[in-house]
Amino acid sequence: MRRATVLCGIMALILALPAWGKKHESKYRSIEVKHFTLQEGMQLPPGFLDLIYAEIRSQASKTGLFEDVISEGEVVDVGEADTSLILEGNVLKFIPGPKGMLSGRYMPFQQSLTADFTVHRRSDGAKLLEKEVTVKAPVASPGIIVKRQGPESLAQLLSAKILNDLKSRM
Repeated sequence: MRRATVLCGIMALILALPAWGKKHESKYRSIEVKHFTLQEGMQLPPGFLDLIYAEIRSQASKTGLFEDVISEGEVVDVGEADTSLILEGNVLKFIPGPKGMLSGRYMPFQQSLTADFTVHRRSDGAKLLEKEVTVKAPVASPGIIVKRQGPESLAQLLSAKILNDLKSRM
């Protein structure tokens, strides 16, 4: 009896394997990622907006949501405009965290980034998603000296948050 149960389980697993390899089918062929802009008067580390742009493009390519992740300003065939999206955003707030390496006694230090983003259809400009997100990355734990994390971690977290929100809408 036990042997039959194990064999049934193995057969079910073998039959389910092809479904695991399937890619997510999307009704959108491509997405154009634009460079984020800055809220007036804000300062960011040099190259930080380029880092966000590159990270979103990289992660969007890996999601399988789109056949093509196109560069900013790249031309799309008129026939594909209905199946093409544009993602653009604005960095609203950046808190870099402390300059030192030693954290406070009672509270961990964090760096944070707040941005809003919009995803709209290329053909008619219809907004599919508009949202404000905040991501935080720890810099140090209380009483512990740690290596300070760079803005790369914030760019990765922001990208992941945007793409997860987009995936849940599609």
